[in-house]
Amino acid sequence: MRARSHVGENEVWAGPINAGSVRLLSLPPGQNAGFSCSGPFDLLHIHLPLEGLQIAARRFGIGFDGFRKDCGPLYRSDDVGHLLGTQFVRALDHQGAAARMYADGIAQSLVAHLLRHYDCCLEDEQVSIAKDDGLRVAFDYVESQSGEEIGVARLASLAGMSEFHFLRRFKQRYGITPHAHVVNARLRLAKADLMSSNKNILQIAMDRGFSNSSHLARAFRKAEGMTPQDYRKARGF
Repeated sequence: MRARSHVGENEVWAGPINAGSVRLLSLPPGQNAGFSCSGPFDLLHIHLPLEGLQIAARRFGIGFDGFRKDCGPLYRSDDVGHLLGTQFVRALDHQGAAARMYADGIAQSLVAHLLRHYDCCLEDEQVSIAKDDGLRVAFDYVESQSGEEIGVARLASLAGMSEFHFLRRFKQRYGITPHAHVVNARLRLAKADLMSSNKNILQIAMDRGFSNSSHLARAFRKAEGMTPQDYRKARGF
């Protein structure tokens, strides 16, 4: 679609915007952003306080002080951001503690996605440090390959460390063990499947790296206090 957008009195965009696009915008206090289009459209605004982003960044070992103004195209295609945003809206349509827990989990995943996948929006010196960080390479590898068999030896090799050193440094950096990170990534994808697909529990378990449905159920109950079936039912699926 074609659209126009502005910040304050200044027009910053006039042209086509692809479906599923993401726009990163840092507004000073009191500044407003506007958007207009000649036809119908769906637009999701998610406002994240800078302090909250900085706290999250420290958890991931990223030195983040804000997005730069010249960090690439104003609107960019982002399938993961689009999926997380859509799931977040769907979660807000449901009531109850379980729905709020699910929405909080999606919000955290979205923050992590923005911080890790928009390196060009960080200051140049911060980027160079992050790209040389073997721990982050291993961390991101889990996120992208969580459905596969992932061993400590493989992750330590990616990080360029011995297994002993890697295990210690990873826990210091992220506050969890590599194994816990793998399980968390698999559970996050399993939750998305439960909400957005008609796949049965066994298929979800196999697709997301669990050995069987019982393995998924044990991990799910430990993390969420309920079974995958109950999680799906609580959200009206």
